[in-house]
Amino acid sequence: MIQPSKFSSSDLMISPGVSVTFENVTYPIPGTPEIYSDIDINEENSVYCFRQNMIDYIENIYIFKNSKEIKMFLISNDDLIQILLGAQEHIYKVFGQVPIYLELYHDPEEEWDELFILIKTQHSPEEAVNLENQLFEEWFASILDKVSGRLNFTEEPL
Repeated sequence: MIQPSKFSSSDLMISPGVSVTFENVTYPIPGTPEIYSDIDINEENSVYCFRQNMIDYIENIYIFKNSKEIKMFLISNDDLIQILLGAQEHIYKVFGQVPIYLELYHDPEEEWDELFILIKTQHSPEEAVNLENQLFEEWFASILDKVSGRLNFTEEPL
C-alpha cells in the first residue's frame, strides 16, 4: 500500500469557522461541531486521515444519497472537499435553512462522474429558478473553472 505524503501548510485550504492546528498554525474550518473543534494534525497523521475526517464532517452537513460512492469520489477529487465545506454558507444565504443532499451521478458509457448538490425547497418553480440563478451568479460562477464538470447543483421540490 502506498503511504500518503505528510501535510505541508500549503495542503490546507480551509474556510472560516472551527479551527485545525497544524505546525503551530491554526486553520479555520466552517461549522461548529465539537468533534472537529480542535483537531491537532501532527507528523503521525496522514493527508488521507485528514481528508477522511473532512469527508466525515461533510456528511454531517449534507445528506448523502449514495454514501460509499460519494466518499470514494471525494477521496479521488479531494479538491472538491474545500468547495463543499464552503458551499453550505452560500446555499443558506440564498435559499435559507434548507435540506442539502449530495448525489453522485455516473454514466458508464460516457465514463464520467458528477457530484450534484441537491437543494430541497418548497419554493414555486419560478422562484426556485430565480434563486438557482442567484446562487450561480453569487457563488458557483466563481468556482466553475475549478470544478471542471465534477460538481454541479440544482434545486428540487421537497
